[in-house]
Amino acid sequence: MSNDNSGSVLWAFIVVVFCIFCTFRGCMATPDDAKYHLEAMGLSEVSIKSHHWVFVVFRGCGSDAAMFKTSARNVKGEVVRLNVCTGWPFKGTTIRGR
Repeated sequence: MSNDNSGSVLWAFIVVVFCIFCTFRGCMATPDDAKYHLEAMGLSEVSIKSHHWVFVVFRGCGSDAAMFKTSARNVKGEVVRLNVCTGWPFKGTTIRGR
């Protein structure tokens, strides 16, 4: 009788890959998405200040994968600071005021 653990090793590998994907998927989100959505909302002079993808759930982005801290100019000409939360690959973008 042989003890074949290849099925268990395969499942362990799949679980590890899935955990890594869920942890690091935010690094796949691009600043271009954040900039595009801000410009679509009528903002100009969009500047991406930082890109966060670790523990964004504790930074106010809920179940999103990444957060971009941005500044832009609104239609009144005022500079506004916004957080753009985005999911990757299947969720859209949420724009939040700071």
